[in-house]
Amino acid sequence: MIIDLRIYTYHSKGFRSFLKSYEEVGFALTSKHLGTTLGVFLSDSGVMNQTYQFFAYKDFDHRDQCRRGMLKDPNWGSFVRLDAEAIREQTSMLLAPLPASPYGGTAGAAAPEAAGPGAQRHFDLTIWQTRPEATDAAAALLNDRGIPALQQAGIGVIGAFRVLNGDEDRLALLSVHSSIAQRHRTMDSLRQEEAGAAFLADLAPLLRQRSSVYLNAPDYSPMR
Repeated sequence: MIIDLRIYTYHSKGFRSFLKSYEEVGFALTSKHLGTTLGVFLSDSGVMNQTYQFFAYKDFDHRDQCRRGMLKDPNWGSFVRLDAEAIREQTSMLLAPLPASPYGGTAGAAAPEAAGPGAQRHFDLTIWQTRPEATDAAAALLNDRGIPALQQAGIGVIGAFRVLNGDEDRLALLSVHSSIAQRHRTMDSLRQEEAGAAFLADLAPLLRQRSSVYLNAPDYSPMR
């Protein structure tokens, strides 16, 4: 499995208009063509006018096939032209699940279910930039000790991934929490528990940088 994480940054003037168009037209088109939609999210920290869309594919051939079908759909061209000026920047980050990843790993677990009607959960996307010579070691550490330690601390790990394009010395973690407050409580638990503290201590020298963005899901997102 590979996951295509599409990150779009919009001009503030056209952001709300684009969101309305995507909900009414675009989401049905991407759901029809682009593999399995894991989730659609809006940034809730950092750059605010952003969307994060996760599409899962069996492999690269499946992704290419899906994208060719999308580009042949006349409705897709019409949608792109509808709000083309709203998009300022777009990025594609291709992700490969680690073996122990709850989503996409060798255990074959499904994505977490959507929250019930009216419920709102908080999502967190963390990117670790590793030292070039330490990427394999950091990936093994996250897989073997990090995921269990995170789960033990009460962090809802959705998936842990290696980045396959661009700067490949990166790892990504998508997690879910009932609230931002709960996210901070579980992070405190991770630092205080023996397994979590040891994982963080061993990971630190392997890293160049760490970044995190908070995400919220609209009602139509498959995972929210």
